[in-house]
Amino acid sequence: MKPQLRLSPLFAGLALVLASLPLHAQQPVEHQTTGEEVITIQQGGPVIIEQAKFADANLGEVVDYLAQRSGANLVMASEARTLAVPEMNLRHVTGIGVLRAIQEMGVPFQINETPPQTVGELPLWVVVPTMIVQEPQTNVTRIFNLRGVQIPPADVAVELTPEMFKKVVLDISSAINIALQAREEATRGKVSYPVIKVHEGTRLMIISGNPQEVDIAQQVICALGGQPVN
Repeated sequence: MKPQLRLSPLFAGLALVLASLPLHAQQPVEHQTTGEEVITIQQGGPVIIEQAKFADANLGEVVDYLAQRSGANLVMASEARTLAVPEMNLRHVTGIGVLRAIQEMGVPFQINETPPQTVGELPLWVVVPTMIVQEPQTNVTRIFNLRGVQIPPADVAVELTPEMFKKVVLDISSAINIALQAREEATRGKVSYPVIKVHEGTRLMIISGNPQEVDIAQQVICALGGQPVN
């Protein structure tokens, strides 16, 4: 006969106690590592991105990055892709949280998120640029008398010939262009170059365009001795 395995009363009682305890399954947490980046996916909750760092990026690059790592479906207007994004270095954030932060920094776009409605469904992001309504601006036209412009210097008594006057006009136009280029750099390209025409017989310069740019042209002309015609 085979020997029977007997449990001592102590072990038998312990076995009965353990069998009566309820089992509690813990929520699994998955870790994915790509290089130095760690993405924590909590089952039943949002995707937490441990670090999101961007420099010299546009909105399209940032949204693509975040949507891929957040597991979101993406619909994005092409006009929104080229929007510049400030430099950021964020930790332990959600993708949608990063985009909300970019909005707060003044980048003109809207994002609508449709969260999952069923198990296994992915969220949907719709990104569109914010339409900035600008007040219509009426162009202005101003006329300047160039007879007082002194090129060469005023202490040189030289009567301007037609050829010399053409040189004066080129110099004035060049000075105006340099001033507007400086404004263009300061305003990141938001400059409308005015139309400049010259009537050689009367030595009048006619400038038409955006009021701000025409004002800059007037300052240049007056600095060289020209006078606006009332």
